Amino acid sequence: MSLSEPDAAFLADRNLTFLFARRPDGSPAGWPMTYSLTEGMLLVSVRGPGQAAAALRDDPRVYVIVEQSPSYYEIAYVGIEGSAERIQDTAGRLTFDLTPRAVTSASFAKLAEPAD
Repeated sequence: MSLSEPDAAFLADRNLTFLFARRPDGSPAGWPMTYSLTEGMLLVSVRGPGQAAAALRDDPRVYVIVEQSPSYYEIAYVGIEGSAERIQDTAGRLTFDLTPRAVTSASFAKLAEPAD
């Protein structure tokens, strides 16, 4: 599944996300991190010995959410459910490509528009 143009544009204008994965015991865990959108690939980089890297190695299923919320009527987000594939290991950092399985997005801006 690929990202729609509006979703890709939203992601291209930002670089902070929350990545959620499962710990070995199955409980959820989340980490704030930066990401990059490069040639249609959503990439995250984590410390090799860290908790996020261990969780992604054990279970590649992830959910990431990128949001903006400067005010109520400007809340918008893109959420991606998918899997993480390790593509690079450099200087103690692991880079993962996140492959979307499902993408959801919303914008509260339409709530500020007057009704017809």
